[in-house]
Amino acid sequence: MKRLACLLLLIPLIAGCTTPYDPPDVVGEQVFPGAMTLATQSKTNRVRVVMAHGMCSGFHKYYGANNWVAKRAGLIAEAIGNTSFAPRDYTPTKEYPDIPGQQSAVQRIDMTMQGQGGVTYDMSFLLWGETFDKARDEIDSVQIADSTGKLPQRGTLNATLKDNLMNECFVDAVAYTGPRGDVVRKNMRQALCELMGGRISGRNTGRSSETVKCLGLSGASDTPVMLVPESLGAKVVLDAFLALDDGAGGTRKARALGPVKAIHLATHQLPLLDTALAPDDATRTTRNQRAYQTANLAAQQAAPPEVSNQLDDFLQVLNAARNTRRDSGPLSLVVYYDPNDMFGYPLTTSYLGPRLDVALTNVIVSNAPTYAGLASNPLESHRNTARPGIAKIIVQGSDALAP
Repeated sequence: MKRLACLLLLIPLIAGCTTPYDPPDVVGEQVFPGAMTLATQSKTNRVRVVMAHGMCSGFHKYYGANNWVAKRAGLIAEAIGNTSFAPRDYTPTKEYPDIPGQQSAVQRIDMTMQGQGGVTYDMSFLLWGETFDKARDEIDSVQIADSTGKLPQRGTLNATLKDNLMNECFVDAVAYTGPRGDVVRKNMRQALCELMGGRISGRNTGRSSETVKCLGLSGASDTPVMLVPESLGAKVVLDAFLALDDGAGGTRKARALGPVKAIHLATHQLPLLDTALAPDDATRTTRNQRAYQTANLAAQQAAPPEVSNQLDDFLQVLNAARNTRRDSGPLSLVVYYDPNDMFGYPLTTSYLGPRLDVALTNVIVSNAPTYAGLASNPLESHRNTARPGIAKIIVQGSDALAP
C-alpha cells in the first residue's frame, strides 16, 4: 500500500512539466551587447572572450568530445554561424605550473574562430580544479555499512544529489576556500597576469590575503574583452585579479583591464561566498589606490556609504579605467539566474557601489523543467547553462531575445 501511495504521488510530477522562463525573462537593462556587438563596434572587428568553468571541476577537466571546453566552443561556433569549426584536440595552450613532474592546477586553452560579418573571436578557456581530485576522493570515501553489511539504503534522487551535487561539485567550493585552494589561486594569478601581457615577479604563495606583483602589463588594446565565468569560476577569477599589483599604484592594471566591456556571469555564488569576507578584507585595497581615487574624486565626494564585496572591488578598477579613457556608455553586467538553482543568485543594484557606471541585467532562465510546480533537478538547474539559447545571448546580447 505504501508503494502504491508513492507511485500515485509521482503521477502529477510526471504530468505537470513546465519551463516557466523559456524564453527567458529580462530584468533591468533591456538592451545589452553581446560579443558580436562589441566586435562590430570596435576598430578591429575582433573580440576576445575569456571563459572559466565553475564547480564540478572533476567533470570539466577531461579532454574529448564532451568536455567543458569542447561543449562551450561548439555552442559559440554555432551561435556565430561557423559551421566548419572542428578543432582536432583540446590540448592546453599553457599549463600552470608548467613544470615537469608537477600537477597542473590551471590550464588555458586558446582558439580563434571566424564568424558572420568577418568578426574574429579569440577564445580563451580557463580550466582549474584538477588538484582537488584528492579532496573529492576523500569525501566520497566517507561511507559506512548498515547492520546487514551493505551500504545504507538511499532514495535514488537523494543519492544522486549527494554523490554529484555535494561530493563532486560543492566540494570544490569548500576546498578552494582553505589552504588547499592556494595552488589554484597562485596559478590563476599567473594565468590572468599573462593574459594581460604581464609576468609575475616575486612572492606568490597563493594565500588569499597576499598581494602579488604583476609587472610589464600591456597598454590598452582596441580589441574589446568579454569575461564569462561560470559558477565558482567567478570567485576564482575575481580573487586572482584583485590579488595582482602592477607596481604603479594601479594605473597600469586599470589600463590593461580597460578593454573589458562586458561581464556575463553564467550562474554564480558571489553573495553567498562574500558572507565570509570581513569588512576590512585585504581585497578592498584596490579601491584605495591614488589613481582610482583621482579618477573618481568628484563622484566619491557625493557617494553614499561604501559597498563591500569583491565584485564591487573589481568593478571599481574597471570604472577607473573607463573614466581615464573616457569610454562612452556603461560597463555591461549580465547575470544568468535560474530560480531553481540552489547554488545560483541574481544581483541587485544594492550589491553594486553607487559610483559605478554599470548597466545591470538579470536574465531569468529555466535550465531544467519544473515538475508540477514542486521540484526541478537541482544539478541541471545549476549546470545546464551550456545550451544553444544561452550561447546565442552571449554572442548576440539582447538581440538574441527579440521576438
